[in-house]
Amino acid sequence: MSSAFFYVDGIPTKGTWVNLEFIGGWNEVLQELSAAGYANPNEILCADAEGLAKHFLSRYDCFDLASYTECRDECSWASEEAKSAYMECFGSWDAVTFEDIYCGEWDSDTALAEDYIDSTGILSSMPDNLRGYFDTAAFARDLMLDYSESGGHYFRNI
Repeated sequence: MSSAFFYVDGIPTKGTWVNLEFIGGWNEVLQELSAAGYANPNEILCADAEGLAKHFLSRYDCFDLASYTECRDECSWASEEAKSAYMECFGSWDAVTFEDIYCGEWDSDTALAEDYIDSTGILSSMPDNLRGYFDTAAFARDLMLDYSESGGHYFRNI
């Protein structure tokens, strides 16, 4: 779950953490700040963010709320962790590309390779007594030339 610490009037200790799960715009952030006792601020900045939101925080304490909510709401079938992993691998959000290249979540490169082998049937023509000689770890290493991974989430390279 994403949250961000918004502070007011240029004073980093004068603010509150805001759960961004249902925030749709700056008016809702203002309501959260007002509820925390910071009504009518002159300036709102963001000192820290967690979860997917951290990708929309600049080093100058600016937060791109519009881009965050767009990312959060697009590809609703995907977890926040998968979207964050995509941004770790590729630097910015693109919903169309994410949908095209997201492969899923596995515990390891070898687990991805084993799933790939099973789903494609590439060893189906190999006799059972020879399958034990197939080097899955080496295949996984080579397969990763075509994939990127972050936090157990895998993406085909573009």
